[in-house]
Amino acid sequence: MSIDYDKFEGHTPGPWDFTRNSTSKRPCGIYGYEDEEQEIELCHHAVMVPEWPFEEQVANTRLIAAAPELLARCRELEAENNRLREAILSGEEADDGR
Repeated sequence: MSIDYDKFEGHTPGPWDFTRNSTSKRPCGIYGYEDEEQEIELCHHAVMVPEWPFEEQVANTRLIAAAPELLARCRELEAENNRLREAILSGEEADDGR
């Protein structure tokens, strides 16, 4: 299975993080950085659903905020998988890169 990485081009680079509502402490926004000093809000109240358990809201928010890191790791693993597949098919010894 291959991922169409082109549809993710142009996203705000990571790292992303989230803010909490000052009163309820529930997650309320995902933000990233335009540069080292300029914080930008990516989405607001995206995961703040009062009917959902607090822990679920926090976990969902963390998952969304981890998107840039997860995307980068998917690309790395897919490239490694392709390299190993080619090595196996060609009968070469696979160097693990260490």
